[in-house]
Amino acid sequence: RRRGHLKRLLRAICRYLEKKGLDKQIYSQEIIDRVENCLCALDIVISRRYIARELYGKKRRRSRDELYAPVIHKVPEFLKNNDFQRWASEFNKQNDVWLTSLNNLRGEFLATFTTAKANYENDFYKRQFRFSANSLIQIDLKGFASEIVSILLDEPWKVSNSISVVDSLGKLNLQSHIKTLIDKTIPKTILPDDSEHRDFIHALGLRALRYTTFSDYSYLLEVIQSRNDHGWVYQDLERLQASETLLYLINKGHIDVVDVGDVEVEARDNAHIRKNLILLDYHRTQQMSFSDRDDWMIASILQLRDISHVLEEREPNELFEYYRDKESDEIYMLESHYDS
Repeated sequence: RRRGHLKRLLRAICRYLEKKGLDKQIYSQEIIDRVENCLCALDIVISRRYIARELYGKKRRRSRDELYAPVIHKVPEFLKNNDFQRWASEFNKQNDVWLTSLNNLRGEFLATFTTAKANYENDFYKRQFRFSANSLIQIDLKGFASEIVSILLDEPWKVSNSISVVDSLGKLNLQSHIKTLIDKTIPKTILPDDSEHRDFIHALGLRALRYTTFSDYSYLLEVIQSRNDHGWVYQDLERLQASETLLYLINKGHIDVVDVGDVEVEARDNAHIRKNLILLDYHRTQQMSFSDRDDWMIASILQLRDISHVLEEREPNELFEYYRDKESDEIYMLESHYDS
């Protein structure tokens, strides 16, 4: 029911775009940005890949969806937050029935979550817990944020893809909850030594930093480059998140890349970490300090001129082309492979 509700909303938006003659643009990153902002203004957060899949599958099952679809009179043309808030206010006035149904769904999922939480040791309720939590993250994160942050801090394995949950908090600009996550995970020394998932929870805090104006690059560099006689002090997952967050904050202008200084790149580094460190060094000096032509990730970096291209393009254009003419089962299989 949750997915059907969201599909009807996305396809109503798609029909509006078609009426406006935007068929050719419907596969562009800009359109995905606009649709994603519309959903966030309604306190709904779903993956860009799911948005793309539904827009590209717009010609399927049309007649049934039109019966229950919400009314869409416009989609903001410019990516300004005020435009989307006004759009959401107008949408809410025109779609009482759809919103009532959505709120009923929120209530049902919350009731299921509460019951499942109280009976979590039972395998059936474990599945119910995960399902209802993931559903509330999508359609009621603002009301569910305190609960989900507690889960991330104590038992992050209970929800699917915890990293994307942090991104969802950031997309809705839930700053107080982002701050709570950061304050309780950074620096890592404040986390209990006996925590089984200490490294992973710290990585979640490092991810959350990208949704702030954090400028203490020295801590991020410490995570990326700290070594002792036994090797790296921090795990690869932490170093990866620290390097990605550092690049992200530089691109947003919160950290001056010139101040960061030299960043050591080692051949034995994890390939993704190596890519980020080479990007960082390349952005600072416009020269490569390390090159391994046998590594396709590094070879591709040699062709880059601007790291913002890497940070802002969320899906390869080849995937958009693939989506355009494929049926839903094929798309699902592609997504499963792409997410693995």
